[in-house]
Amino acid sequence: KDQRVNFGFMDRFIVDENFAVAKALEKQIPKKPKRNNTIASKFFHKTSCYTCPTCGNGLLTKMMNERKLIELMTNGVTIVDPETTWISEDTEIGQDTIVYPSTYIEGKNKIGKACKIGPFAHLRGGVEICDNVKIGNFVEVKNSFVGDGTKACHLAYVGDCDIGKGCNIGCGAIFVNYNGRSKNRTVVGDNCFIGSNSNIIAPVKIESNTYICAGTTITNDVKEDDFVIGRVRQEVKENRAHNYLKEKKESK
Repeated sequence: KDQRVNFGFMDRFIVDENFAVAKALEKQIPKKPKRNNTIASKFFHKTSCYTCPTCGNGLLTKMMNERKLIELMTNGVTIVDPETTWISEDTEIGQDTIVYPSTYIEGKNKIGKACKIGPFAHLRGGVEICDNVKIGNFVEVKNSFVGDGTKACHLAYVGDCDIGKGCNIGCGAIFVNYNGRSKNRTVVGDNCFIGSNSNIIAPVKIESNTYICAGTTITNDVKEDDFVIGRVRQEVKENRAHNYLKEKKESK
């Protein structure tokens, strides 16, 4: 029977029978079909389902993704823009978590309660995120554990690491997990500050309550309460900038 879905963004009928029909008709679709020239195309354009594969999008994939999003929203997860959000079937998400637009979550993952994911976030599988965590825009997380209250708000790569509670992962921070031959892990304790544009080269261990200054490259273990800075000291050449700037032509 038809099941009515009232989520605003998908105010349409989802017909269970259509899924079986779609699966059968998909086999008839050529690899590079012309637009609207197959039986499947004519059928699905007359229904309330998603755009058919002949128009460039995978129908079955979108149908399965839609069902997953409905399941999550029914259980208290907020999906801001379902049309641009993709979440794998094997991903668990806790109540009151918000998933922002253009987020892609693949593989098997577990996300806690009251988290904020995205926009433009990418979880690549093997990820466990605890409660009240922020994974912001253009942050990629792979095969990692992220503790309660930790924030990686923008432009960071968190790969093969275990991060404790209450940490701040600055903009542009990279957990360097691959040396060209093998993957290595990084361990970060609780209440750590990882400054912007830092490189954490695994394998290393950063103990709790440490401060990594922006622009620092970490290659050795860091002990608790250490303040680490490792970057080239700023050097100023006064009244020299004009030698390097292009002269601006005066406007007539």
